[in-house]
Amino acid sequence: MTNPIVFNLVSLMRATPRFAIRILAVISCFLCSSVNLYAQLTVDDGLPPGWENWERECGQPAGLSACQNLGKVWVFGVERPVDITEGTEAFFKACEIYKDLESCAITIEYARDQAPNPEIYEKTLNIGCRLREFRYCIELYDTVRPSPVMYKLSLGAACNAGDPDVCDVAAMAFNPRKKPGPNDPVPDVNFAVKWGKKGCELGSGYACKSVGQAYAGFLSREPSLPKNTQEGLLWFRKACQLKYGSACMEILDYATGSAQNLSPNDDVAISINDIEMALRYGCEDQFPQMCLKAASVYHTGKLNVPPRPQKAVKYAIAACYTEDKYYEGFRTPEFYKGHIREACDYAAALTADAYERTGELTFDDILTAKRGCEFGSALSCYQQGRSEIVHKRYEAGTASMHKSCKLGDSNACDWVASEAARERKEKEARLARAAAQKKARQERLAEIAQQQNYSASTANSFSSSYTPPSRSYLAPNTNRSYAAQESSAAIYNRVRVRTRQTYCNTGGTYGC
Repeated sequence: MTNPIVFNLVSLMRATPRFAIRILAVISCFLCSSVNLYAQLTVDDGLPPGWENWERECGQPAGLSACQNLGKVWVFGVERPVDITEGTEAFFKACEIYKDLESCAITIEYARDQAPNPEIYEKTLNIGCRLREFRYCIELYDTVRPSPVMYKLSLGAACNAGDPDVCDVAAMAFNPRKKPGPNDPVPDVNFAVKWGKKGCELGSGYACKSVGQAYAGFLSREPSLPKNTQEGLLWFRKACQLKYGSACMEILDYATGSAQNLSPNDDVAISINDIEMALRYGCEDQFPQMCLKAASVYHTGKLNVPPRPQKAVKYAIAACYTEDKYYEGFRTPEFYKGHIREACDYAAALTADAYERTGELTFDDILTAKRGCEFGSALSCYQQGRSEIVHKRYEAGTASMHKSCKLGDSNACDWVASEAARERKEKEARLARAAAQKKARQERLAEIAQQQNYSASTANSFSSSYTPPSRSYLAPNTNRSYAAQESSAAIYNRVRVRTRQTYCNTGGTYGC
């Protein structure tokens, strides 16, 4: 059956062609809008609103996220084919225009490994070098190999712009070395000193130290600068004041006469204030060797520094707890642990002296001993064991003493031996007491059994020999009262009492 509405529309369209054209136009518009809506929904799947504006916004003043999102769309193939090259270019825009280090790192990775693009790779490394990521400066020289002139210009421009990290690279890369590597640039001490001084002005302790080394002639094989020890010390002092620990160590080496390239003709003037400054700032820079030297100097009064026992203990504990930030990359963990163990040993020795004087261990002393024991310090383990025993934690204290003895501490081994002898004597005494108690118990049981056997035999012999008297002689009508008559049971009881008395009188003890 035909729908009457459809039939009427068809009839009307036949009757009026203009109306039919309008109806068809409306239907076609509806279909087009439906198709566009479906396409829009399909494209937007997985993308946030406004994605269609990313290409236009990338490069605008606030378009960092647009460039990053556009790069992700191309790299991950969101609603479009994967294109690493397009994604790399988008991330490079974010790096170049907005100076975003994260985008630079992604650009370097893609331009170097996945979609090689030497031009973008080199440009991105230059940008990263200027953004205080001096690892990109080193990578720029090691991989792209630009001309030394271009490398110097890029470093100098970044350093002059106020980047102390790049100044460090300039001083490090062109300062003459004793053992240059195959990829090191040609030394240029004047370039290194120029930008090292700039870095020092910007607050870089490493740059100050590099200038001091150049003047002192530490690293130069054929120095183009005349050796000037006092000038070198001046820059070492600046580096130490910036809490650069290795520069403070150089000052101490001058004070002890063990500095590099130090000759008898060198004019060296190190004051006590210089020494105490070097000890303080060197230790504060997480340099355990400096903390240990400070403890030794204040404990023994070396280098004309007045002895201060409390400061010595303080620096020794600091040395034990300091994390050596300089060992990573060029020193082994064993080297690091050895320094910590040495520092904790020294701290344990100083606290042991204090314990002998006062008879008390502070909480810091106990924690220091525990840390030293963890790093393999025999004396620290001994101190920890002693403190645990003092605080009635015998199990933990015994374990620390055994560990200290295994590490070679003679006092701990003596304690372990004496403790073993004491335990052995206590065990022997316990066994002797147990044996004596067992013997006494067995003797008592034997005596009780003997007494029981004697009583039983006596009762049996009496009962077998006793015959109750007969009552047949009593006449039925006798005048004797019943109370006067004695029963056999009464006679038996009376005899039993006499027998017990005889047994007790003759030395028996059971039941008496």
